[in-house]
Amino acid sequence: MKRFHVHVSVQDLGASVRFYSKLFGAEPTVAKTDYAKWMLEDPRVNFAISQRDRKPGINHLGFQVDSASELATLREQAERADMAAVDEPGAACCYARSDKHWIEDPQPFTRLLTFRFSVIRPQWPRRRLQCAVRPRPSPKQRNAVDDASVHRRPSSSVFMSQIMSAPRYNILFLCTGNSARSILAEAIANHLAVGNRFAAYSAGSQPRGAVNPAALELLERKGISTAGLRSKSWDEFAAADAPRLDFVITVCDQAAGEQCPYWPGQPMTAHWGMPDPAAVQGTPDEVRKAFADTFTALRRRIDLLANLPIDTLDRMALQERIKGIGRE
Repeated sequence: MKRFHVHVSVQDLGASVRFYSKLFGAEPTVAKTDYAKWMLEDPRVNFAISQRDRKPGINHLGFQVDSASELATLREQAERADMAAVDEPGAACCYARSDKHWIEDPQPFTRLLTFRFSVIRPQWPRRRLQCAVRPRPSPKQRNAVDDASVHRRPSSSVFMSQIMSAPRYNILFLCTGNSARSILAEAIANHLAVGNRFAAYSAGSQPRGAVNPAALELLERKGISTAGLRSKSWDEFAAADAPRLDFVITVCDQAAGEQCPYWPGQPMTAHWGMPDPAAVQGTPDEVRKAFADTFTALRRRIDLLANLPIDTLDRMALQERIKGIGRE
């Protein structure tokens, strides 16, 4: 049995909960400080809202299924449509654990998702399952949610004040030419940053001096800002006045093997290697598909990074988790 899924990003969660509760004639099935969900039966829809993205609107659409065989069938249909699927088994997100397959709408319009829940966690988990990086709730807040079960409406003003006071993390994405992969990663991370929690940059060991036009075209089609994107040397981030870096992530194998400058702040490092879409020789459609596949893979990895409980993991555990994202 399938259920259609809609996930909408909103700015004021409390106001949206009140609006959709009146529209659907029902309180949320699940309500948290950053997320709410209605499991509607007529029509069969899993309708969710969250403060995941800075830009309000549809975050993704999808189909929820009840069995592994149904999930496999939907994935096969995506493959027949020549859609590159990104698998995410056992993903922890939206206060649930599920097996997921992500694909990208070719227009593009939004991300498409097929998934199957395997575990539902209606209370605050000991180690948070989250769709947006947020501070750990206080004991008073946590008990209030547990005692009221899942039907108490959250306070969006409290949530936003927590987000704005949370630490800000600087991420530097590196590749050799700084014209395609690292540029896409910088733009995606800044677009997905919640409450300005992250600031992303990119650079290259041997910058080409210009951003690949196909990368800029793709970002514009996705509605992601290209303002300020430029191909630049990684030496800029070794200067005394450079931003203090928390994470340095290489996205090409060549840059990963080169001797890096000294980075202020002793950042954690990881390698998320992936093929260079700029190296694809083919028709314009084939080149666009290569860039779209890279975009999808980067977005999923950046989503996984944003979902990590950065403020609760020790340095060694966090380092391993970030490296593990690149091995998935």
